[in-house]
Amino acid sequence: MAGLSETPFTLAVTITFRQWDRLRSQALTEEIAKETIKQLIGRINREIFGHLANRQGHTISSAAVVGTNKTGGHIHAHLALAKPDHMSDEAFLALIEKIIIRFDWVDTQCDIQAYRDKTWLSYMVGHGTDSLALECFNKAKP
Repeated sequence: MAGLSETPFTLAVTITFRQWDRLRSQALTEEIAKETIKQLIGRINREIFGHLANRQGHTISSAAVVGTNKTGGHIHAHLALAKPDHMSDEAFLALIEKIIIRFDWVDTQCDIQAYRDKTWLSYMVGHGTDSLALECFNKAKP
């Protein structure tokens, strides 16, 4: 994660997931959780950059890990997200809150706080390299 610690992240996010989807009669897996986070970041990018997210790959800076609690094996994710320069902190927070609740697998117990320092990244990495959701690591573009 060299260079990542210098990224001016805005939000530190913890997402818990529902363990079972009644409509699909399916249990949550780490693969489903990682795909959900990937889709979440994609939706954030489309909301912010519109068609440029798909056409030219515009994206916010993001980092994510998906892992389980040591005690109960409850799958959760930790994210670090950076707002684009043209957005206020308040607008970015409101957008993230609005988008997160749209995902079926995401539980209501989400914690979104201001990103303070790279201690959050150290905590994320502490989940182990197997937990890294590399498809969710993005450097801001443009």
